[in-house]
Amino acid sequence: MKRITFNKIYWAGLSAVLCLFTSCSDDELVSKELKAYVSTGQANKLRVQIVHKANESTGKTTVKFPVRTTRELAADANLSFEVDNSLITAFNQANNLNFQAIPQGAYAFVTPSVTIHKGEMLSKDSVQLELKNLTELTDFNGYLLPIRLKGIDSKDKGLEASNNMGTVYLLVNLAFENIDDTATSIEGTLMDRSTWEASASSTYYSYVVNNMLDSNNDTSWFAYGTPYITVDMKENATLKGFRFTPNYKVFSSSYNIGGVEVLISNNGTSWISMGRMAISAPSKESSVSNPDYKYVKFLKPVDTRYFRIQVTTAHGGYAALAELDAYK
Repeated sequence: MKRITFNKIYWAGLSAVLCLFTSCSDDELVSKELKAYVSTGQANKLRVQIVHKANESTGKTTVKFPVRTTRELAADANLSFEVDNSLITAFNQANNLNFQAIPQGAYAFVTPSVTIHKGEMLSKDSVQLELKNLTELTDFNGYLLPIRLKGIDSKDKGLEASNNMGTVYLLVNLAFENIDDTATSIEGTLMDRSTWEASASSTYYSYVVNNMLDSNNDTSWFAYGTPYITVDMKENATLKGFRFTPNYKVFSSSYNIGGVEVLISNNGTSWISMGRMAISAPSKESSVSNPDYKYVKFLKPVDTRYFRIQVTTAHGGYAALAELDAYK
């Protein structure tokens, strides 16, 4: 009897030990602290840029990423994703940004779910999303698309979505090629500049930026290198472009702007480029009383409160302007 009792205890104990190393039932497919997550870089951000030209919009339109787990799975897992625009406000507040939600017709899932197989930690396929109707994406603030892990279907009952790495943030930034670099005039009305507030990233001695707004071609803003000028018009206006009056009186007319990038903003902090163009040196026949005006014309008028003129090259190594005007 004692031998029989010992045998029963032995085999019962061995059976319990074996259950620790094998899958005894579906209920035992449990893994503690097992997380599904996505790793796409810093803070799970993906960035794409859309470039709007006069007749077309281009840019990367396919976004895809695999899904991972913190260790090998005990059973297959199907992981599905959705767009969750409720996360946009918190993202903007945390990053001091003002991204907008992407219009519903401007994106579509190609592959909204993936599978990670038993014994693996990485999906062989990827979640894939396409941007479309790019011409609808015109907000200067840019767009944000939070793509969140919403569903897990697996017999591995311990598998959960990561709290801090279960969402991918797709950031869509815009750029424009909206400058007609062949324009020799602009049809429109010169704006009243009396309320404008201007600043410059640098100034040479007393040749301050307000010299560009004093209606006097004898005075100029003057600075070394490639600085930028920022103007707050104090209210929104629809701009058709700008007129530059070259410098003739400060040192020499050989010192002038040689190229610019024009940027606009509705808040004075987030800027969007309208494009670049070269600015030729003033003709030798021109003068203070007969200036060789330079025009920066938008292919499509833009509505903005702030604009910035970033000097990209400077004739003679010094940037200068006698007057800066805008057309509406």
